[in-house]
Amino acid sequence: MLVLGGLVTVAALALTLLAWRRMRFRLDVDAPGVVEIDEARISYLGPVMGGSIDLSELVEIDVLEVGGSRRCWRLRQSDGQTLLVPLAAAGADRLYDHFATLPGMEAASLMSALDGDAASARTIWRRDASAGPPRLR
Repeated sequence: MLVLGGLVTVAALALTLLAWRRMRFRLDVDAPGVVEIDEARISYLGPVMGGSIDLSELVEIDVLEVGGSRRCWRLRQSDGQTLLVPLAAAGADRLYDHFATLPGMEAASLMSALDGDAASARTIWRRDASAGPPRLR
């Protein structure tokens, strides 16, 4: 029973850590627009701008500050198309689960998007060029 109790405790601690990270990603919704994710396609529907990017075509994720006060994801696709998504848009918290599955993504880098100054673009993740073209997993 002691071994079973230890395994349950370790699993509970791992799930608690994951829940804490996801909870930190949930910001108060104070940015315009909505983020939708459907079958590995990220869409941002905003009042002025918007667009979609396939997760399999994603090559770079940056965090930057737009307009002096709004922090945004800048998602760049392999064909050069970019999409700006406010971190505080409705549904943006669901991006954590999808970004965490990217090859080579480090949890510390992903969580650093919420901290610090983003006055200049800060790269959170970049697809390894030696891995070849992006593919669906």
